[in-house]
Amino acid sequence: MDRIDCLRAFVRCLEGGSFSVAASELGIGQPAGSKRIALLESEFGTQLFFRTTRKLRPTSEGHRIYDLARQILASFDQKGSRACHPN
Repeated sequence: MDRIDCLRAFVRCLEGGSFSVAASELGIGQPAGSKRIALLESEFGTQLFFRTTRKLRPTSEGHRIYDLARQILASFDQKGSRACHPN
């Protein structure tokens, strides 16, 4: 699974407040979205969200990684669009 896809799922989860919202926006199933977050948590070696049956809240590490993820995605999207549409 692509790390960029995992970062996108993480950002959408944090911004949307749920795995279901993020999955819907990304056009994937909720289990696939959860798996992407689990892979990131495993890779970073930290929990990104506090989860309850009613709430999804980012941890302090989740907030820190969110800022980095947004920067990475913005850079990737900017460079990717240039690669697809050369001057």
